Amino acid sequence: MIKRIMVLVIFCLCFSLIAPVLEAKMPSIKPENWVVVSGRITDDTAREVIELLLNLDAKGEVSSIGLRVYSSGGSLSAVLAICDVIRNLHHPVVTVGIGEVLSGAVLILSCGSKRYLGAHTMVMLHRPDIILGDWRSSVTELREFSEVLSRLEDQMYSILVENTGKSRDEIRQNLQKELWLTAKEAIEYGLADGLLEEIEESKELPGKNGKPFFPMGE
Repeated sequence: MIKRIMVLVIFCLCFSLIAPVLEAKMPSIKPENWVVVSGRITDDTAREVIELLLNLDAKGEVSSIGLRVYSSGGSLSAVLAICDVIRNLHHPVVTVGIGEVLSGAVLILSCGSKRYLGAHTMVMLHRPDIILGDWRSSVTELREFSEVLSRLEDQMYSILVENTGKSRDEIRQNLQKELWLTAKEAIEYGLADGLLEEIEESKELPGKNGKPFFPMGE
């Protein structure tokens, strides 16, 4: 028991030392202009994130909005709602993935005007899941649900095609099973633009699909 407590204390101390370093390497956006997507993404998560993004977008003095993503994914419809808002704001959104960016959270990350990953971040993409559990339904309802899920999957592919530059067929083939990527592999795949450590080293990182970056200063 004592050993476990000592390990926990050491871990907390190490994290407290590392956290400021990560923060120092974040893009130069004011702390109050950051929004966080963490944990399981639900309809409630989407409502909260969307409200924060819209409120920041309405502020005239904001030049860029920051969005930190540390999530295992969740509801695809909730994820797509967040993506729609990011893509239609007046201000550019800089996305930063830290820790784990899995499933639908990857879509959110990929929608940023500038997209960064922590060097040790793990990224995972997969096709939408169907979890039936105790749900009982008729064949007709199940067929209709399958059609809705297929349309959501098609929307997911459309976002990935636009944000990565890859073809729909290539993405569909890659996602026949879970696609696990390191941060550098995710950058090569087109899901992000650079590592956090590279932000200070290079001010000329290209935006997604070769588009120029928006100004970062506040």
